[in-house]
Amino acid sequence: MNIHVINKSTVLRDAQIQRWLPAFDLYADHVREWWPRAVSLVWCPRDQEPELAWKLVFADKSDQAGDLAYHDFTADGRPISYVFAADVEKTGDSMTVTATHEIAEMIADPWISENFQITDTRFFAKEICDPCEANEFAYSIKVGRSAAIKVSDFVLPKWFIPGSTGQFDRNQKIDKPLKILPGGYMSVFTPGRGWRQMGARKGRRVAVLGNDPKNKGQFGRLTKYARNRPVELGWGPDD
Repeated sequence: MNIHVINKSTVLRDAQIQRWLPAFDLYADHVREWWPRAVSLVWCPRDQEPELAWKLVFADKSDQAGDLAYHDFTADGRPISYVFAADVEKTGDSMTVTATHEIAEMIADPWISENFQITDTRFFAKEICDPCEANEFAYSIKVGRSAAIKVSDFVLPKWFIPGSTGQFDRNQKIDKPLKILPGGYMSVFTPGRGWRQMGARKGRRVAVLGNDPKNKGQFGRLTKYARNRPVELGWGPDD
């Protein structure tokens, strides 16, 4: 499956994004080592945007207050990610870390529908970059003669398994499962409480979310993403 990379922003040049693509492709390989899904990133000129395709779109300003980027899917079920370049530039965040965050989570959970059952009553969203999303935990990728770029760290499957041992994130910054690094968070579902945001711990207590550039702390996962669309199952106990 191809992810079509399209530039609709006014603050990034096409050539700049095209220079990033080899490193983005290598980064996708890193993600696929742990979260297998056959995808490739391909450049797509703005005037040739396909209607039905997976897409990574660089735009200017977010349509969601505080969101520098997000991933979703279209009404016909095609995964799509947005990076709001003007907003990212204004905050001083890394454009390539922000973009690769969305690439990784598109690969791991294209339809924003998968979760890990952690206990009998707790489910963690399959948002693999959120626990370690801060720029300080990013790592560098260099391809050929191009300049190295920073890319987002991401957690591995063992991160979601309580009591597991080994490596928990690609950049080896996390030393135990379920640990959230400063600046990160995780969407957690508990029956009766719905989706809530869990931040990094201070001592034995879960900290209140501090700097939350994506503004996710005030939204439940279903409210924020595509799965909040109306659903009629059409069956019930009497059907």
